[in-house]
Amino acid sequence: MSRAKQRFRARLAMVAVAAALALTGCESDDPVFPAPEGPPPPPASFYPLSSGNQWRYDLTFALRIQDEETGDLILSDTLRAEGAARLIGTESFDGREYQVEEFVVSQDGSTDTTWTRLRQDSTGLYMADLSSRLRPFIEHGGTVAPPEELVRLRYPLSTGATWLIYGGVDSMVATVEALDTIGVSSGRTEAFRIKVDLPYARPDDWRRVWYGRCGRIRFAWHREVVAIDVGTGKQSRVITEETETLTALDLVEPGGCKLTP
Repeated sequence: MSRAKQRFRARLAMVAVAAALALTGCESDDPVFPAPEGPPPPPASFYPLSSGNQWRYDLTFALRIQDEETGDLILSDTLRAEGAARLIGTESFDGREYQVEEFVVSQDGSTDTTWTRLRQDSTGLYMADLSSRLRPFIEHGGTVAPPEELVRLRYPLSTGATWLIYGGVDSMVATVEALDTIGVSSGRTEAFRIKVDLPYARPDDWRRVWYGRCGRIRFAWHREVVAIDVGTGKQSRVITEETETLTALDLVEPGGCKLTP
């Protein structure tokens, strides 16, 4: 195995999990929105948030390094893994109930598991701002404070709609760009393409995530940075791309999910 592959195999496990949390303002030290007080808004059914629902994904992490002056390719490498998401049950924090999504990344016989807490009402889809390494169904007993939340989706979704995923100085903003039709292994489905504006992103960086009534359909993240050899002063452009693509789904309660040929 090349050194590049050894180096980036470890990286893939981390970036793939990050991709799977995506819209992921995953765990962050930045200010987020507190869990709302008072009676909960009416339920919503846009996202198929029912125990037993499952999704499978193809995960990739691609690296390209090219000469900044000539554009010549110096190194190119792509690593792949499989991701399996499953809603495994509900967990409550301070009386607020979340569905627990277990996400398992598999690559070359090894696995890495993380957990995300999600809830949905008529105002949107929310994620508890808790460590993805916190195992579910534990006795909280005051060891875990009621979580603040990040806003994955703000309802109703429509082209041009925008919202804060989390606030504060380093706020992350989501904007719906379009409603796309995307092919998966068992058919085609509609999903909203959402641009995520990151704090301190460079001009050539971008991130997109696609959500529809069948769940999280796709995720793509492109980043570029110029590296300088301190010895020679030679500049190279380092380009990384991460993708998460839905390959199969099994919904116990499909709700409004529809697949067409």
